[in-house]
Amino acid sequence: MKYLPVALTIIAFAVSCTKKHDPPPPENPGAVSVRLQLSGDFTVTETGLPMGRKASSGTAYTKTLRDSTVYAVIVYRPNGGFYYDIFSSGLFNQRDSITLLLPKTGTAKISAFALKRGSSEGLFYTMQNGLQAFPYPLQTVMNNQMDSLHRSLQTRQWDTLSSLQVVDPANMAQPLPFADLPELDAYHGSTIFSVTNMAPTLTLPMRRLAFGLKLEAVNFTSGKLVIEFPQQYGPTAKTVTPADINTTQFIHSSDYFKYADNPQQHGMTVRIRWVKTDGSSVTLGEKVIMVKRNILTKLQVTIPGPGKTSAPAGITVTDSALSF
Repeated sequence: MKYLPVALTIIAFAVSCTKKHDPPPPENPGAVSVRLQLSGDFTVTETGLPMGRKASSGTAYTKTLRDSTVYAVIVYRPNGGFYYDIFSSGLFNQRDSITLLLPKTGTAKISAFALKRGSSEGLFYTMQNGLQAFPYPLQTVMNNQMDSLHRSLQTRQWDTLSSLQVVDPANMAQPLPFADLPELDAYHGSTIFSVTNMAPTLTLPMRRLAFGLKLEAVNFTSGKLVIEFPQQYGPTAKTVTPADINTTQFIHSSDYFKYADNPQQHGMTVRIRWVKTDGSSVTLGEKVIMVKRNILTKLQVTIPGPGKTSAPAGITVTDSALSF
């Protein structure tokens, strides 16, 4: 079964006109620093944390870290034809202090992602010398600065959403398995430009790469509904109860949305089961759905009546705008 490929890398940038916020001089003498202004689909309300450092050890601080948006950016310079080499890269959680490290001459390409936790517990990370350290494909620490070191393929930051790992809600010390459609609200921007006579600020439009899923059910008064994704590396199974079905929706992102709003050639299989209070379950339907960028796909099922083992209606699909 086909599924949406996903890749992830993140970014956000903001500018200030005050003297104290002027970009610092780059450490690399062959580079120039420029601030980036974020525009387009992306908005935030949270406040960035200072350098991503662990200021306290309480659970409230941990929650704030997981709630904060992660910005990832890679700067490339051309290496003949369609090929580009990484010039610098970095992770940020302060969108008003993101400064690009650009080649001093020629052209450059940037690819940036902003990653919000959405309906998940956020990106998985460990603490390393007081900084958040993110595994593959980010493979770096959150220090709010660009790194111009040219690392190997095994240690570099990758320009992809695929294989990003989110926290396991059942055990916050470990991640959920790799997924091609990570449960994150992702945004992306990319552009190629000349660095000659660059202005001190570069504006980058961001495009939302997320879609939503929501379960609806008729006669659902007990037990729980489980939505499963049989394809390899798909999202992990999700569960709702009668108490939370009306307020719960799941946000996932796909790298494919960088190129198309409605990728009709790709489908995602979903299977919905009703798990009764006695532990037995009834499969209510299985269907290939076509998810769409910035759209909430609602999946409605009917709980069978007493003595019934199946629901003839299967899964009914409707779409609406994604607002979360």
